[in-house]
Amino acid sequence: MASKRISKKKMVEKATEAVAKTEEAAKTVVERTEEVVKTMEAKFEENMNKPEVKEAAAVVKEAVKSTAADVVKETKEQVKTAAKTVRTKIVDTKLEINGMSVSISEVEKAVKKAVADKGLKGEINIYLNVAEQAAYYTVNGEGSEEQKVLFAEM
Repeated sequence: MASKRISKKKMVEKATEAVAKTEEAAKTVVERTEEVVKTMEAKFEENMNKPEVKEAAAVVKEAVKSTAADVVKETKEQVKTAAKTVRTKIVDTKLEINGMSVSISEVEKAVKKAVADKGLKGEINIYLNVAEQAAYYTVNGEGSEEQKVLFAEM
């Protein structure tokens, strides 16, 4: 049974990606606005060449930079706040069998350790066998009778 649960780490990663995209978009807006301002400055210089026009262009350019920076800063703050606000959080899942309580996260840690101890690398699948009180695992789809961790040894 697959679950579509997003961990806090994933939420923070997605929020960080969103901030990065927002920053990139803001930079693009600033760059394009600067290009427009330069183009407008050139046109004003060609047509009017008045100090008031140059001054107005500089004011607009600075206002755009300031506004873009404020938007990026505010977005970062909102993402940080959202990342801190986790409404529902599953702390642990336990399997209770024959008077024994086994944490699923402990099973995962024990299997990861066993895999590392054997020098194996790749995708790990874990199979809980309640009758044998053991967690069998495969690495990259390959397994054996020895690839197991007993619940009592955790």
